[in-house]
Amino acid sequence: MWAARFALLVMVLGGAVRATQSGLACPDWPLCFSQPVPFLDMQIFMEWFHRLAAGLFGFSILYIVGFCLSNSELRRRTATFMTLTVLLLAWQVMLGALTVLELLDAKIVSGHLINAVLLFSILRIGRAHVEALVRSSSALDAQVIPNDVKWIAKGLTVLVFGQICLGGVISSNNAGLICPEFPKCFGMWWPSLNWLVDVQMLHRFNAFAVLAVAVGLSIRTRYLALPYCVSKQIKQLPYLIMIQVVLGIWNVVFALPVWASIAHLAVGLLVYRASLSAVCEAWVVEQRKAQTESCIISTATLSVQPQ
Repeated sequence: MWAARFALLVMVLGGAVRATQSGLACPDWPLCFSQPVPFLDMQIFMEWFHRLAAGLFGFSILYIVGFCLSNSELRRRTATFMTLTVLLLAWQVMLGALTVLELLDAKIVSGHLINAVLLFSILRIGRAHVEALVRSSSALDAQVIPNDVKWIAKGLTVLVFGQICLGGVISSNNAGLICPEFPKCFGMWWPSLNWLVDVQMLHRFNAFAVLAVAVGLSIRTRYLALPYCVSKQIKQLPYLIMIQVVLGIWNVVFALPVWASIAHLAVGLLVYRASLSAVCEAWVVEQRKAQTESCIISTATLSVQPQ
């Protein structure tokens, strides 16, 4: 659990580096001005602290991988996820270095964010596989989660992931104010001026699609007795997304204030965490329910066998 949360924190710190224009405050890598702890002004501190947090996160991931691989049952359950985690982590480190060495190339910066979200996703899914192994069943787990609820949650997660990717492209290309008004852009709903305008407008419209799906999911599950671990994620989604929409509008109207830019990324990541967690928790419940039913059937079979 803490590793996935740590990943979110590192991503938010990366957003703070971007919002404060501190990405090249340390012009070399991995040191900063050839020092492990350089003279710190605010921008240098932001970049240096992000690197420090990312380094600690990387070592914590290696510790988790080693722990999981040292346990035979955990290794069986998580070997694939641990391998992907190490590969994504290595690629993330490389992208972090290239971000500095290639002077904030937009494609590399976008890839750095997207890969970080993928790394968080693998950690969260891997955690679900461990929980399916160790978590005990509860009375609420007996409630069947309708298939349409699971598919809506999965679709919402894909939409939110796409929304984060679009936002990353906009931010890395410094296109947050390419449409300086809201809701229209230069007086039109979708002006075909260049590809960045298209990305900006797609980002805006997709935000309302995400909100609509989240509200629909909340209404669909309102009277269902879902396990608490699933329902709590679904219930908070519309509120988080409404806050996110307001922050997006605020960024346009008030020309990207630093606090709002950072908050926009942070809340977006919380939305993704909630939607992905709803999917993962539903899967864990199903796995535990299947295991419980299998045990009951096995016990019943043994009890009726002739002595």
